[in-house]
Amino acid sequence: PGDVLTVTLTLHRTDRQEAADVYAMQDEIRYDDEFFEIVPGGSLLANGIDSTDIALQGGDRAFYLNFVSMQGGESWQADTLVGTFQVKVLATSGASTLKSENHLVSLPDGSDSYAVTSQDVTVTVSSQCTVHFDAQGGSSVDDQTVSLGSKLTKPKDPTRDGYVLSGWYRDPDLKTAWDFDKDTVQGNMTLYAGWKTATANGSQTKTGEGTLWYLWVLLALLAAGFVLFAALETMVIRGSLAEKKDEPVGAVIVLGAGVNGSTPSLSMCNRLDAALDYLGANPDALAVVSGGQGEGEDITEARAMADYLTAHGIDSARIVQEDQSRTTRENLENSFAILRARGYDPADGVGIVTSEYHLCRAKRMARALGAEPVGIAAETTLPSMRINYFIREAFAAAYMQLAGTLY
Repeated sequence: PGDVLTVTLTLHRTDRQEAADVYAMQDEIRYDDEFFEIVPGGSLLANGIDSTDIALQGGDRAFYLNFVSMQGGESWQADTLVGTFQVKVLATSGASTLKSENHLVSLPDGSDSYAVTSQDVTVTVSSQCTVHFDAQGGSSVDDQTVSLGSKLTKPKDPTRDGYVLSGWYRDPDLKTAWDFDKDTVQGNMTLYAGWKTATANGSQTKTGEGTLWYLWVLLALLAAGFVLFAALETMVIRGSLAEKKDEPVGAVIVLGAGVNGSTPSLSMCNRLDAALDYLGANPDALAVVSGGQGEGEDITEARAMADYLTAHGIDSARIVQEDQSRTTRENLENSFAILRARGYDPADGVGIVTSEYHLCRAKRMARALGAEPVGIAAETTLPSMRINYFIREAFAAAYMQLAGTLY
């Protein structure tokens, strides 16, 4: 005990001795934290390798290493030193294994991984190993000290009110049973008791089966939630499609987005570019730019949008600023009031210019306020963010549906 060991991790290519591009790799070194401890500051890792030490169910821990190339692959030699780390031996007897688990080297497209083998490291302090029995709610069972490579003596079954023992397992998830007639001890270890519910008629139910109906209810709720989410997502996607009207509308409302100081955000620019296309094709149409001033904004969103449109050739006489609103509903209410004051009835048709993912909700609100909206979708120019925005909008629609505010 007290010895410090250095563990070296090397990635070795077996098909040929030449460099190859590596796109992603990971390895998880599982260890018994009663036998070892990671030495703080004892890790030396190659460039681009990240590591973390995490707790696992059942008392073990894992030293996790991973690499991900952000440049479409990185050339590694056929034998590449991934890194080293140090462990201190805490145990005074027995043996334990540093196990390489969940290791992979990714294919270029990330769809699968190459076949990988690994080598575990077993550290032996003495030939006498300690086996602990975790009764998991049952009466206690004494530890056993046995020679490395020997079989265990099956202990007397523990007792637990309302249950009978179903067996002993290598893991707390009760997936791998221990066979007292065949299995041999390869190091210090813990075995976990599995239980079955005892019933009045003598039948038995494995622990957890008695509450199986809870799982069915949970699955049903999850399925219902998925169906609701899918329906709302479909509604959002269908609502994002721009609409055509036989006669062009006489007015459009451009819904505000963020302003960085006095500079329109990317989302706002996308909306303004869609408005420019429509206003350019329909030179008689009026534009109401709608949005107040929020935190971090030096000017109102309405002012920023008006400046952008005039800078791109739209006559300022065609632009009306609505600069008091803070929400989508206020955008629409205030803008409709401005149009009605000018003798224009939104019920005759009014264009709503907003981001494609936001169009469905904006049109539903407009209809609830007595307008006949025509959607003018602004495309999200960052494809990587489009899916994120659509998913977020579906969750927003779900929340508003439940709150009764999705009109």
